[in-house]
Amino acid sequence: LLKRTRNKVLNKNKVLQEFAKRMNVTPMQIISKNKSSHISDIRHLYCKLRYEMHGLTYFRTGCEIGRHHSSVRYGIMRINNLLLSMFQAPHRTSQQNHIVISLHKLQLQLHLIN
Repeated sequence: LLKRTRNKVLNKNKVLQEFAKRMNVTPMQIISKNKSSHISDIRHLYCKLRYEMHGLTYFRTGCEIGRHHSSVRYGIMRINNLLLSMFQAPHRTSQQNHIVISLHKLQLQLHLIN
């Protein structure tokens, strides 16, 4: 029953589907308990997109991806801090480069996700 409910929610969330497609992952990877840094970065970027660009609350974004609202807030703050430190540091880390590339992809395609 839980799997069917989750699949139903995933099928209705066109933003999550489109975001996952553009990040070359599946929606299931974004909402899973996967803690790999690559998937976590993408999940945090999704939170940033939904909160800052689409105006969803931390709570509502958390409901979409099966996370507590404090985890959504943490993810957004983490991405913002990475971006801030990236512009202050003389050299970027590989993680910062990954975030920048992902953000550039999003900026180019945001008008398609809504």
